[in-house]
Amino acid sequence: TLSMPEAGIKHAVPARNEAVRKADGKARFHQLEKTSVQGETPYLTGRGLFGHVSALLGHPVTVAGTGFPDGSLLLALTDTEGVITGGQLISPEGEKNLLPGSQLTGAFIALTDIPATPPEQVIITEGFATALAASLLSSGWVIAAVAATNLVRVAEKIRQKWPDTRIVIAG
Repeated sequence: TLSMPEAGIKHAVPARNEAVRKADGKARFHQLEKTSVQGETPYLTGRGLFGHVSALLGHPVTVAGTGFPDGSLLLALTDTEGVITGGQLISPEGEKNLLPGSQLTGAFIALTDIPATPPEQVIITEGFATALAASLLSSGWVIAAVAATNLVRVAEKIRQKWPDTRIVIAG
């Protein structure tokens, strides 16, 4: 007889556990936000993006073995309804990591609040610095999908919310 190991078997996770995991990213973001400070970061100024005040960590944090010193960017991930689904940290040197428990699929970093009325154009970039640069060069609501694998998912969510809005993916 042939015996096969069970290494590839994934056991179903109860929905309530998945809901708790998703809430963890949101809770972690809000916990860090409480101790954050507003300011500019070398991550952006080193790329020629001056005058952009953002939330910065008020104390060092380690995520997945990567250290993020105070002054690292703290960015909210949101969905199309404005609900925070987690966060991304970016160190002054450009190290990036999502907060544990963050829900990325279809979520994004918005440079400004979600428009109350459908915008004529939405520009979706991969990263935050690219989104800032795009906002200086074009008109429309600009958001960052955080990962190339999330660009299409974010575009689909935008299309569902605003069927007639022009969507530009700026990679």
